Formats: sequence, structure tokens, C-alpha cells
Amino acid sequence: MPTARRRSPRKTEPAVHHRGHRLNVLALKRALAERGLSQRQLAKKADVSEATIAHAMGGQYLDPMTVRKLAKTLASIPVIESAAELLDVS
Repeated sequence: MPTARRRSPRKTEPAVHHRGHRLNVLALKRALAERGLSQRQLAKKADVSEATIAHAMGGQYLDPMTVRKLAKTLASIPVIESAAELLDVS
């Protein structure tokens, strides 16, 4: 006689899949340009991978902690005042 398989109990709450946050790509480009930073430099200063910055620049979702790291890093670097007038970021 075959034995019946026991089913695991159903979860009462559905799994929540948090997709994270997408950054405004144009605002990120502008922030980099205004500070004279490359994507590589931002990655190093924020202690994230270059691939993470590439994902952000591609409009992909990022982990909320990563977004905080990027925001904190950008806020800590002064804007070069004349950069905004010189750059056409599009």
C-alpha cells in the first residue's frame, strides 16, 4: 500500500516580493556630472559594484539599502557650481 505524501501547511500570508527602487536616470546622470564623477568613481566611493551603478543607469530596480548608500555618497560630495551650466546631460 503506497504511503500518502504529507503536504506542508499552506502559508496564510502571500509572499511579499519587494522590487526595490528605481532611480531617476537623468537626475543620476546630472548628479554625477555636477560632481565631476564617473560611474566607476561613484561605485568606489559608495562601496557598491560597477554593475550596480550600470543597473541604476539602466533604470533597473535597486535594493533600498543601495539607494541609501548612493544618496548618502552623492550628498557628501560638493557640486561644482559651474558644471550645471557647462553640461548637457541627456
